[in-house]
Amino acid sequence: MPDGMPFWEVIAADAQRVGGSVDHRASLISRHWQSFKLRRFRPSFASVFWLRVNQRIARRRFGVQLRNWRYYRFANDISEFAHIGAGFWLPHPIDVTIGSAVTIGKNATIFNGVTIGGRSVDPKEALMPRLGDNVVIYTGAKVIGKITVGDNSAVGALSLCNKDIPANSIMYGIPPNVTIKPK
Repeated sequence: MPDGMPFWEVIAADAQRVGGSVDHRASLISRHWQSFKLRRFRPSFASVFWLRVNQRIARRRFGVQLRNWRYYRFANDISEFAHIGAGFWLPHPIDVTIGSAVTIGKNATIFNGVTIGGRSVDPKEALMPRLGDNVVIYTGAKVIGKITVGDNSAVGALSLCNKDIPANSIMYGIPPNVTIKPK
């Protein structure tokens, strides 16, 4: 789990991002009931919830079966080995691809059609992006290579992001243009 946080605290942070609540201090049955209601009526939360469950059981044989089920159920390909912080939100979870060595900070928002990945298959090279806290990646953006996206930054829709983005800035277009947000 992200930053050593307990499973239900991460689920509570994810639920808060979609406007719901899961009390991580409640009884197990109550937590399951609260998360069930959110999973039933909010597909964006359901996608992230099952990703978190898959992350917990990733090294077991059942983890592969759950990943395949998630792939067909939610139409996205998010690796269970990606390091994703609490408060992760997929407003439209369709067609999102996140590589296995990607690191994403807390409270990240990723829209549909986004690809976050690297240019190498070799895990020792780890040419994967690192996204900071409170990052927003808009529809259709591609974040490729060993780059860093700073905290509180945004990547515009249909953009190709292949260079570092400083904190508190907006990246847009092809080729990438970076604008610092006014304070």
